[in-house]
Amino acid sequence: MKELILTTSSTLEEIILKKYLELQSVADTSKWLNQKGYRVNTGKGNRKYISNDITKIINDKHCNASDKLKEFAKALYKKNYNYSKKVF
Repeated sequence: MKELILTTSSTLEEIILKKYLELQSVADTSKWLNQKGYRVNTGKGNRKYISNDITKIINDKHCNASDKLKEFAKALYKKNYNYSKKVF
């Protein structure tokens, strides 16, 4: 697999998708973002990321990231989602 490099020109959505592809877990991705100090602006203030925030970005058709990156992240998410449905 080609290494995913985070650059200073990466958008927040790109950072999230790349980290999700690396960690392969929405929970671990939200934990990483929170440890790095990233927060969600709610309009009333800021809060920590939760798994649903990561899922929303992965499934957002208008996400500010390359089509290929979105495609890979969505495919991995579907694979993980379908696997968890079979297990539980």
